[in-house]
Amino acid sequence: MKLFFQVNKKKRTRGRHVRKRMDWIEHLQEYIWPSIGGRAFLRFMEIKLKRARGSAHAIALGFAMGAFASFTPFMGLHALLAIALAVPFGGSAIMAAIGTAIGNPWTFPFIWLSSYNLGNFLLGRTDVPELPQNIVFSEIWHDLAMYSDAYILPMTVGGAPMGALAATFFYIVLFTNLSNYRTTREKYLKERRSKLKNLKQKAGDLKEKLTTISHKGDM
Repeated sequence: MKLFFQVNKKKRTRGRHVRKRMDWIEHLQEYIWPSIGGRAFLRFMEIKLKRARGSAHAIALGFAMGAFASFTPFMGLHALLAIALAVPFGGSAIMAAIGTAIGNPWTFPFIWLSSYNLGNFLLGRTDVPELPQNIVFSEIWHDLAMYSDAYILPMTVGGAPMGALAATFFYIVLFTNLSNYRTTREKYLKERRSKLKNLKQKAGDLKEKLTTISHKGDM
């Protein structure tokens, strides 16, 4: 795992800074395929999570709720749903919003199809329509009752247990790693402060000896 997160600085590609992206298309391109590369992006996310403010529980719970919200069919409301689920239980709102990145153009097809099939299975439905190839919001709004019963309900029923499993996985992984990282870092900083204190004390003793020798030489 450590080797996976190592970045070769000689071969590293400089990504497009957020301020240099001209329009929403370039922002979307960065969201789908980061210009810095997948490995560097994962390394960036790892550092971002480790340096985030808040307890390990708050960070892990916030991200986990974001992952859970990604498995629901409520597009456009994932961040709000994640924050609403995380904050009452002490989770980080910022991490909840970041956690919704689990739902992205690469994972949504799998999430939607799996949650739809699982939901229909749990509801005991057999003769079900296929998922629409194109999503037209005007049509959904015009016939909301039909779409809610045929698609949104089974995707919600199926997405809930899938999201719960994903949330549990991310919470355990993040909480364990963040706790270990912070314990190790605190131990390292404590040892570093102790070494600096000893060096400072030795430097003070040496200065005092040199001063004493200098006074004796003057006599």
